[in-house]
Amino acid sequence: ARLIIQMDWKPFVWGFCLMFTLSYLFAVVVAESVSEWLLHSGDEDPLRNTVEKHYGSFPSTLYILMLASAHGASWSEISEPLKTINWWLGPIFFFYIMVMNLAVLNIFTALAVDAVTHVSNFDRTLQVSETALQEGRVIECQLKPLFEQA
Repeated sequence: ARLIIQMDWKPFVWGFCLMFTLSYLFAVVVAESVSEWLLHSGDEDPLRNTVEKHYGSFPSTLYILMLASAHGASWSEISEPLKTINWWLGPIFFFYIMVMNLAVLNIFTALAVDAVTHVSNFDRTLQVSETALQEGRVIECQLKPLFEQA
């Protein structure tokens, strides 16, 4: 419990900001392309219901992208409608997933390991200091009678 309290949370907050910003920017691109496609597609298009379900609004687009980056939804199910809407959305989705998984999530892992290492080193230093203080008190108790006799 002491490790969590002593951790510096600023890097994690900035990491979440980075993750949200990347997801937000990609969601803007996807939502724009989807809204254009929905305007020009026919009502009988079998893909329309799936697209409206996942990408019908900006919040739902952002939500489904965050799910994909956190492995909460299948990438193939999410990317198939995008590839049908526009050919370049498939490679951009792949790039988004790679950046989120290889870069951002690894940054979070590195931040967590670094924070735990710093707190662990601090705890070790505290333990050494407390041991030295106790040894000093023992020595003081042993030497005090000698000085009092002299």
